Amino acid sequence: MRQAVLILGMHRSGTSAIAGASHLLGAAAPATMLEPAADNPTGFWESETIAGLNEAILDAGGCTWFDSLAFDPANVSASYRHDLLPYSTSTLTHEFGDAPLFVLKDPRFSLVLDLWLPTFAAMNITVAPLLALRHPAEVMASLRRREQMPGGIAAPLWLHYMLEAERNTRDRPRAVLSYDRIMQDWRGCLTRIAAGSGIAWRVPFESAAPAIGEFLRPTLRHHYATPSKAAAGKPPIANWIAETYDALRRIELGDGTAQFARLDRVHAQFATWRARAPRVTAADATGQLPGPISSTPPTTSPSPAASPGRNVAFR
Repeated sequence: MRQAVLILGMHRSGTSAIAGASHLLGAAAPATMLEPAADNPTGFWESETIAGLNEAILDAGGCTWFDSLAFDPANVSASYRHDLLPYSTSTLTHEFGDAPLFVLKDPRFSLVLDLWLPTFAAMNITVAPLLALRHPAEVMASLRRREQMPGGIAAPLWLHYMLEAERNTRDRPRAVLSYDRIMQDWRGCLTRIAAGSGIAWRVPFESAAPAIGEFLRPTLRHHYATPSKAAAGKPPIANWIAETYDALRRIELGDGTAQFARLDRVHAQFATWRARAPRVTAADATGQLPGPISSTPPTTSPSPAASPGRNVAFR
């Protein structure tokens, strides 16, 4: 059976670091990768085609990646889901061929995973979720530096992505992987997550060590925060962020089910807050307007390379 290393978590949380290290250990990269950028010179390791498709799925639910607090997979129509299955299947085939192990990375999977599960089942692909966890203050600083995103938007967005990533993967073998730890001890982290999520790396650590050491060099990190203090945003968001961050760090260390009640309580409280939160426009969230994206997969059988996509540079 084929296996996908599925990397979830909030944008700017070290998802690219985990994806690149996974590739150096033998997980195939996508055919249509996003180009490296000045703020991410070692690459995003992400399919532009799949990122665009996931944004189209959000659009089908009336949302975007930065205005996703109202997204509910149940609001995506049955006809859209029906059309999505052959389209997503052909897209994965185009991006990864028949690779036995490949890296599937896009933060939007945190929100839209439910709509991809029929595709994975139809293609006989097992999914090994890895939840990228980075201090929320560092994520907010990165978004503010890169796109001028206000903290009042970035803070609830971090909470939303992380809570949904955790809930959507809770019923399967997975691992939480913090940016701090992979930068400090990638060997220990990638050994642990292989055991926890069942990933069979195809390249020995000793063979990959020089390349991974260069890839994860500390000079590429630009934002630091005190790990024990997760102050980010304003109450009540700041309180929920602190509790969620602490719970996820404990899960990373093996605390497991003991944290689920805490996360469920935060999720319920945050859901009530989200229902009253105003919608966010592109002008509110960033200095750039999003490019056009089709909200409906074609009903014919297009070339997978022609799927809706654009260079969405928030990773």
